Amino acid sequence: MKKAEKIFETTCDVILFLFFAAVLINAVLLFARPEPETIGGILNERNDEHRYRQFDWSETYPFPEGTNNAFGAGNAPIVSGRLQQIVSRVAHLKPFDVSDSLAERAKQFSAKIETKIYPRFFAGIVATYESLALWNYLPYYSSGPSASVRTKDGFLTNIVHYGDFAKNAEKMKTFAEYCRSQGVEIMYVNAPSKVCKFEDPDLYGAIDYSNANAEKFIALLDEYGVPNCDLLQSIHEDGISHHERYYRTDLHWRVETALWVAKKISESLDKDGRFQIDLSLFDQDRFTRELYPDLFLGIQGRKLTIARAKPESFTLLYPQYPTDLRFEAPNRGVDEEGDFSIVYDLWNVENKGDFYERYPYSAVAYGSHELSRIENRRASNDHKILLVHDSYGDSVFPFLALGVREIIAVDPRYFSGSIRSLIEKERPDVVVTLYASCELISSATFFDFR
Repeated sequence: MKKAEKIFETTCDVILFLFFAAVLINAVLLFARPEPETIGGILNERNDEHRYRQFDWSETYPFPEGTNNAFGAGNAPIVSGRLQQIVSRVAHLKPFDVSDSLAERAKQFSAKIETKIYPRFFAGIVATYESLALWNYLPYYSSGPSASVRTKDGFLTNIVHYGDFAKNAEKMKTFAEYCRSQGVEIMYVNAPSKVCKFEDPDLYGAIDYSNANAEKFIALLDEYGVPNCDLLQSIHEDGISHHERYYRTDLHWRVETALWVAKKISESLDKDGRFQIDLSLFDQDRFTRELYPDLFLGIQGRKLTIARAKPESFTLLYPQYPTDLRFEAPNRGVDEEGDFSIVYDLWNVENKGDFYERYPYSAVAYGSHELSRIENRRASNDHKILLVHDSYGDSVFPFLALGVREIIAVDPRYFSGSIRSLIEKERPDVVVTLYASCELISSATFFDFR
């Protein structure tokens, strides 16, 4: 063997040794830290007054006699992929009479591996090693819902396979009939995924079917007579690139896009003028932008680590006109009165450089909730909206509140009460259901409208 080859081989061996030593040392340091709580499927990293609290909403919004909540709080996954499947089997089957505390520890253990050790120490170092050695340890493609690819202009996006969404469309139809029986209007809002049929012909309907599924789902809703607001076509109306409405490293749309979505929903609700919503409240030029440069490494970016994905800027928007709100998020210990700034959890945009610990998207309305509420004391009408949503709705919720007297937001992944009981008790004027295209073939949780 030539001397140069021997030196190269020895150097690679040393780097690998240092790599595994670094992983081991950091793993020991991480596991020496106190274990975070896992509450209702949410990994609770905080120890301040806004730490996550779980409520039994079935006491306030009970299910009809003889039924219970099969899909409510506590069933949202805290980790993804193969690891989640293994942990779920251990936690729910409880072989050899595994105790609840041990099952909970197993969940915490798996969550720490996936959210701490893997991205910080394993994937990042391996990606760097790969780039130096010109090897390929980390594939871009993988199977399952967490798979992601890059678009031609560098945006990371999830891959969703073709699936059967007909049953969920039928559930939406049944729910619409129930709402009408209660004298409540309903509207389904489709949140498009990042893959665009115009900009990504190589992905759309070939590798990723999220928006292709959504087009057919909306067609079924039209057939069933369910009012809907499909953003897939209108997202191109002002000439902005489809991709530019989303974060490069995260699956969600930008905060600026969430404001645009709130306006589109309000336009659809106010077609006949009954809601009397002042649409100028949603004009982008009536908001001040607070920019946080190079702060955000999204969910998809974290999977690739900063060795492969660059942090991007994050923006919060503040109305330039007077606002007077009351914002309640019981599971985050929030009950605040004041201007629009009270809807922001600035904890998630502090501590720049910690790309894995904090999630800036959750700064808006304190992230995902079981149930939250905003009362707008300066509203020009007395209308109330119930927003049933996934994480795409987290950022839309506070902006939508600017146009009506009150809005209640419910995330079915965590809400343990009955949505029908909530409707009958709160008497909203309209139920707006907002789900991402990628959720149409997901678990029954989102379409459990009992």
